[in-house]
Amino acid sequence: MATGMRVWNPDGSIKFEVTTRLTRLLGQVQTGNQDGYLDVPNQGNQVFFFIISNNPAQPTRGIPVIGVSGNRLSWTFMENVRTPCTLYYGLW
Repeated sequence: MATGMRVWNPDGSIKFEVTTRLTRLLGQVQTGNQDGYLDVPNQGNQVFFFIISNNPAQPTRGIPVIGVSGNRLSWTFMENVRTPCTLYYGLW
């Protein structure tokens, strides 16, 4: 019999098992209202994720476009309205 951990949803479908990928939050950065980038230390062949969050009182227009290239997480504003955001980043 196999051993490990499994968690089921109320409907009987598997919600989590030992092969499910979990995330690890590495940090956060404030974009301000200028284009920029952050070099994340090499973590092997893992996949980056990011979440962008802005103040609800700020307009949602003008948030930056986010890019990932190698170990670099970059942001570029494409509009004249530039809404400062917080980028949370990590590994998946």
